[in-house]
Amino acid sequence: ENNQWDPALAAFLEAREKEPNNLEVLTGLGRAYSSARKIDDAIALWSDISERAPETLEPKLQLARILHPRRDPRAELLLQSVLKTEPDHREALRLLARLYGRSASTVERALETWDRLAMLDPRDVSPLVHRGRLLEGARRFDEAEEEFRRALTRNPSAPMALADFARFARVQKRYEAAIEVYQALLHVDPDRMD
Repeated sequence: ENNQWDPALAAFLEAREKEPNNLEVLTGLGRAYSSARKIDDAIALWSDISERAPETLEPKLQLARILHPRRDPRAELLLQSVLKTEPDHREALRLLARLYGRSASTVERALETWDRLAMLDPRDVSPLVHRGRLLEGARRFDEAEEEFRRALTRNPSAPMALADFARFARVQKRYEAAIEVYQALLHVDPDRMD
């Protein structure tokens, strides 16, 4: 299999032969495995690094990135471990919120996690849009609309917030509101196809 990471992989594998316990070399190799999508090798190596250096966050985060899409329950434990050390770690919070948002039984935890992210950056609309999407999926339409409006209050010209609110209004058959928001979106981004 030839790809752009083969030279890097070869270099890191050679370096590991010379220094099998060097954490910098192992970390570089882990990144190369992850980037080259050599998932089984990446999981094994990141797990090994995590055991060797349990205080280091990167191996836990890298493992969570790999396990999250696989719906592996270890992803939640790894993310919680990252957040225990660094409570405001934004990527860990985003991954955890998405993980919680997958199940009706954990929607409230997802909403709380998105809310934590919203408080970390008062200019970012995406946590509020994600809250709106979750509430809409849970058929809590009034609360969903409130979140989309909160997002637009933060940034009235945010394409993500405009697009989601316009779609929401259209699905709710509030066509005049949808047209108004779609027009605002076209004003901000005239090349939008949706």
